[in-house]
Amino acid sequence: MKNINKVIKLFTAGLLLTIIFACNVFGSDITGVWIISGFGDSKMQLQQSNNQVVGIAYYQGQLQGNIYGQISGTQITLQIRNTYSGIVTYTGVVSPDGNSMQLKGNNNQTLTAFKSG
Repeated sequence: MKNINKVIKLFTAGLLLTIIFACNVFGSDITGVWIISGFGDSKMQLQQSNNQVVGIAYYQGQLQGNIYGQISGTQITLQIRNTYSGIVTYTGVVSPDGNSMQLKGNNNQTLTAFKSG
């Protein structure tokens, strides 16, 4: 019985370490709606699968373009592709809690986004 308790404790400790490691390596899941601060009614609907990100950008309820990107830990790169301005690439950082991100575009535009809900 003592050996079983030791095995259970070791398994639990190993599982906890695995979860902590996975959270640190993969970061928070950014799937959801993101409100872009300071740009009127602007938002992004993002879907994350492993390190790949896809989504749609909206402004005043109108589709503005498709989003493609990658995330590694807290580092993120997003491309917004639309018919008006072509492709704009944003790079930046997602907060450790996964509720905000700061992005800098190759058009010198800085965006701050907050996860909705």
